[in-house]
Parts: sequence; C-alpha cells; structure tokens
Amino acid sequence: MLFLEKLFLFVIALLVVAFFTILFTQWAEPFKQLFLFKEDIVSWIELSLLVFVITFVLRQLLIWVWRLEFAPEIREAKMKKYLSKRRRWHG
Repeated sequence: MLFLEKLFLFVIALLVVAFFTILFTQWAEPFKQLFLFKEDIVSWIELSLLVFVITFVLRQLLIWVWRLEFAPEIREAKMKKYLSKRRRWHG
C-alpha cells in the first residue's frame, strides 16, 4: 500500500549513508575534489547544504507522489465524513 513511501525513505537513507561514507573514507578523494572539498568550515557547510537540498527534494517528491496516489481515497473519505455529519445535524 505504501510501497512508494517506503522505497523513497530507503533511497534517502542510502543517500545519507553514502554521504557519510564519502565524507570519512580515503577512496572518496575524487568525490571530494569534485565538490572542491578543502576540509575547512565553508566546505563542510556547502556539503551539508547539498545533502539537505537533496533530501528535501526527495521528501517533496515523496509527498507529491503520495498525494498523487492517494488523493482520490482521501477525498472520498472526507466526503463520507462530511455527508455523515450533515445527515446527523439536518435530519
């Protein structure tokens, strides 16, 4: 049912693990040079912002896909709730 949500959360978790792996291992030198990582505070902030932006975009994509997939069901449930309240108050 929520397969896509779990899939996107898994992808985000993989990206975070990959980020820390790249950050703290020796084989990651080409990636550090790609991002001009100089191991000063500005580079740390840039890399952190990059990871934040990537995870934020993935989160927004997850929300968009979730709404696209479940919007009709949510709308139908809200309509049923509205109609049941209306019948209760208006006989």
